[in-house]
Amino acid sequence: AEATLKFPKDGGVPDVRFDQLLGALLALVPRFKFVLPPYFLNNARALGTLEGMAKSADPNFNILAVVYPYSMSRMLANPNASPVIRKVIREIATDDVTGKPSTRKLIDILNDVASLTGMSKIKIALDALAHAEGRALAASCVLQ
Repeated sequence: AEATLKFPKDGGVPDVRFDQLLGALLALVPRFKFVLPPYFLNNARALGTLEGMAKSADPNFNILAVVYPYSMSRMLANPNASPVIRKVIREIATDDVTGKPSTRKLIDILNDVASLTGMSKIKIALDALAHAEGRALAASCVLQ
């Protein structure tokens, strides 16, 4: 993790090196005998290439700071009503001890996203509530 993620001392967005991340992931494939679909490898290579191009133009470019807010928004939008995405969202916000949706975990996630992205907590919360999945998640925590 140290080679692929560099955590800044100020607690900001970690810097991800996709080329190194891909290398580490490929080293695990034979050990755990799982198969990566070809599109995954193609997408990872493309991200590594684009990251390299962006870093050559701006050495401070951090792809995670760009991708993270988009991926969270996309996950909360869940445009295809994927049950897998819905399950992941529920698991993220579920208390490990009680097994029920947790307001505390949602607040922790909100704080983490704000810290990682530099976005205000209000903007993040409003963005989440703009999507049906975000509203359903908030409602399930409030009703507990």
